[in-house]
Amino acid sequence: MSDDPIVLRTYATEVAAELARATLEANGVSALVRSADAAGLLRYVQGVELLVRAEDAELALELLDGDEDEDDDADEWETAGWDEADDADDEER
Repeated sequence: MSDDPIVLRTYATEVAAELARATLEANGVSALVRSADAAGLLRYVQGVELLVRAEDAELALELLDGDEDEDDDADEWETAGWDEADDADDEER
């Protein structure tokens, strides 16, 4: 396989792309963030690209998709029990 980088995903913001890059690099996958415009004017139209080596693409997608699943679980955990608290408040009234 080639060592040439491929565009794995395109993000709306540089912050989102950098978070994805950090996730990959923390797991041993080299990644690069590339903006279409250094001045920042075109990135809102063209997006910010996350690049990885072609041979790392499958692992990178698994890591990023797994990271999204963890975020979903965290959201569920943070809101667990809220309905019970609301029910208790309703009973008191």
